[in-house]
Amino acid sequence: MKRYLPIIISIIILLSISIIYLPVSYRYRQLIFSIIGFLLCYLLIKIKFKYIKKLIIPLYILQLVLLIYVLLKGEFINGSRGWINFKLFSIQPSEITKVGLIIGLAGYLTEYKDELKSFVKGFIIPLIMVGVPVLIALFIQNHLSVGIVMSLITFVMMIVAGCRLLYFIA
Repeated sequence: MKRYLPIIISIIILLSISIIYLPVSYRYRQLIFSIIGFLLCYLLIKIKFKYIKKLIIPLYILQLVLLIYVLLKGEFINGSRGWINFKLFSIQPSEITKVGLIIGLAGYLTEYKDELKSFVKGFIIPLIMVGVPVLIALFIQNHLSVGIVMSLITFVMMIVAGCRLLYFIA
């Protein structure tokens, strides 16, 4: 139960804020999507990483396609063309991209853990792998939050995996 406590607290905070500022229908919608997200997280935790690693390249391609689709035909919401509108809900592919890039980078760093000291495999390839979707997302959304968050996550993951700190300093 302790490991689910942050999620439960987040839902309670979200609902308590929405009681004051948002209509009732929005609160129920947020609760439903929170439960769906919780169930998806639970299912993903149960899948072994070796099965997820087989999906890294197709997921990477899918997120690039989604980002390019948004760039061409995305819907403007709150001043940015960052949304794909379905009938019942809208999604923001840049948020999906954050999770996909973390999974993809983790797969790459574990696959090439013995070669992470080299400049090309330990620095250039991971940065290109993360940089392309992040640049597309930055171009779509017109703000830096995606770039900043993904840069920090990439930096931490690469350092923890064993990439040389010197490459980041230079």
